[in-house]
Amino acid sequence: LVRRSGGQGFAWRVNLRAIADSLGELARWEVGGEVYGGNTLFVAGGQSRYVRSSYLAAISEQFSTFSLSTIRSAGHWIHADEPDALLLIISSFLDVPPSGRS
Repeated sequence: LVRRSGGQGFAWRVNLRAIADSLGELARWEVGGEVYGGNTLFVAGGQSRYVRSSYLAAISEQFSTFSLSTIRSAGHWIHADEPDALLLIISSFLDVPPSGRS
């Protein structure tokens, strides 16, 4: 999520180069490895089965300070299903005012 030029709204931008460059490291991620202590936000779609309550113990072992927000009406593609709700959640987490979509 990046702020649009001129500060008017936000847009999604995927850093494909960073993902490609880090794919090997991402694939080697193991539960029980290094714990990330920074604030971390998980956003789940209520109609998706990707983030289950049974995973919360494992998540808390890896991310000591995390929060989980669920958008009940969204599936796995939260940004496509409920973009305004997602924007509000992310804006609140980042403590920036949501300026809406352009």
